[in-house]
Amino acid sequence: MPRYYNTLPQFGHSGPVEAVSKEALADEMETCFRIWAHDALELAGEQELSDDAFLAKEVSMMRAEFINGLEEVQR
Repeated sequence: MPRYYNTLPQFGHSGPVEAVSKEALADEMETCFRIWAHDALELAGEQELSDDAFLAKEVSMMRAEFINGLEEVQR
């Protein structure tokens, strides 16, 4: 199974972490992304988007950033 390093400190532990794929690892982080999105919503105050749309956008952006910040460990 591949191992990955998280190169972005805002997403926690650097690893390495074993996962089937980067996307599978991001799936495991979904709960964290949602918590952080709620925190961002509280900090944003009023915004043009509905709360649900804001949260969905934040989670999507975090997921993409997390995946892009993963580097596979070369054995």
